[in-house]
Amino acid sequence: MEWIPSNRRGFFATICQFFFTLAGIALSVGAFFLQDWRLIQIVLAVSNAAAVTYFWFAPEPLQWLMLNNQVDKARIIWRQIAEFNRVELSVEDVRELESFQYKKTEKTYSMLDCFRTPGIRRNTLLACFAWFATFMTYLGLSFVITDIAPNLYHNLIIGGVMELIPCALAAYLVAKYGPKYPLLSYFVSGGILAIIVAVIPASSYTASMAKNSLAILCRMCLLGCMSTVTFFTVELFPTVIRNSAYGLCAAAMHIGGMVSHELFFLENVSTFKGIPVLVLGVIALLGGLATFFLPQTNGKMTDTIEEAEEVALDMETMVKPPLLEFLRKRKVVTVAKPQPSTERIEFTSTSFN
Repeated sequence: MEWIPSNRRGFFATICQFFFTLAGIALSVGAFFLQDWRLIQIVLAVSNAAAVTYFWFAPEPLQWLMLNNQVDKARIIWRQIAEFNRVELSVEDVRELESFQYKKTEKTYSMLDCFRTPGIRRNTLLACFAWFATFMTYLGLSFVITDIAPNLYHNLIIGGVMELIPCALAAYLVAKYGPKYPLLSYFVSGGILAIIVAVIPASSYTASMAKNSLAILCRMCLLGCMSTVTFFTVELFPTVIRNSAYGLCAAAMHIGGMVSHELFFLENVSTFKGIPVLVLGVIALLGGLATFFLPQTNGKMTDTIEEAEEVALDMETMVKPPLLEFLRKRKVVTVAKPQPSTERIEFTSTSFN
């Protein structure tokens, strides 16, 4: 995402979710023809092994290289980019690119830096919960959907094709409005639909079909959440800890996937059989609440802890001014000023040789 211009980043980031959906469709088609779990496992292992080659083709982001004083590597990469795009760098272009260097105090960042400062710590916890809620609800709704087609494989294929719709819609909405409000809308819509699914009794064929149809719409909303939250997370955190924060969120997502399986055991201890889906709906609404208190990034990516902390503590990036004023009057929120950081980044001009 760091390579894509800010005015196009949202569109391309959400378009990437198409490949997640297409992979699900391809898996369903492959399983339909193979009909052997061992062969399916071999195909999955080979495809994952092929993905390892990405390591040798993906260059490091220039911001990260410059922040870590790896200017020589950055110089090689921007020359490779110019050659690939058949752009000849003039002496003035090279002089301008090489005239700035980052000089900063030596520091090694870790996952702990996601929790050291108040603003980033809050963003970390809220983003982790949003990922947790997204995958937990998405996977949980997958267990509810049945009878779209008489065949299990056809069910999966049809469901995958329908999920291309929220991916396309998310690409448009994020490009136009930024990631926060589309994500919030998807969460609220999915949560409401899940609660409706929970209270509909499958007492007849018509009721069962209505339940399945709403469950499909709900899962489409959660797929829209997945398309949006991954991009939103990239812009929430600074370059120096972005990978660590993304890894934490991914771990939270998989925990949500594990918990979603266990929820359906609640049917054995309750007379209300829709309680697992009801819980999923509530979790989705809580995910929307967590999203509400995240700042709107507006296509901007920060590089340092200090920059990200300033954005994270700016309440005006979280809620609209009328609501913000109301919350301030009721003393629900206060605006905290970020503590000055000991980290300093200086730009020094160097001569071109």
